[in-house]
Amino acid sequence: MNWDAIGAVGEIVGAIAVIASLLYLSIQIRTSNRAVKQASGQELMGAMREYYSQLSKDSAIAELWIKGSTEPESMTKSEALQHGLLITQAIILWERMLHLEESGDVDEWFLHHTTFARDNAISSEGFRYWYNERGEQVSPKMRKVIERVLAENRSYSLLGDSYGTSNATSGGKST
Repeated sequence: MNWDAIGAVGEIVGAIAVIASLLYLSIQIRTSNRAVKQASGQELMGAMREYYSQLSKDSAIAELWIKGSTEPESMTKSEALQHGLLITQAIILWERMLHLEESGDVDEWFLHHTTFARDNAISSEGFRYWYNERGEQVSPKMRKVIERVLAENRSYSLLGDSYGTSNATSGGKST
């Protein structure tokens, strides 16, 4: 066997090794990208869970949400500030969700649930009031979503209205 033949075989083996390495790298990159997408969706779900948890576990915050959503003009300045911060917190989460939706990095079932809750909150009188005062804080993409929902002129439904509750003075029992 001559050295030219051995060199040619070496080059072929080297080329095959490079191709195999590139294939392996592309698989690893794809796997890594998939993991990052899943982590982004999981992080958003955790943040939404925390947001809902603060509303569900603290009756004062829940009352503030109800008052701010249904009677914004009756809030004190500190209540308006707190309600506005709850809305701002929600918008940050909604904008993150919108970004993940555009890149295809959020589960369809989670998107459906969160979109329904988002659109319902946007339909509240309190959100409209806040948006008229502070809408410039919202990104242009999110503004389009909000304005589409507002144009649909949906009616706001407070979670719990259909549970037979009447008001806080009746101790949560129907009268």
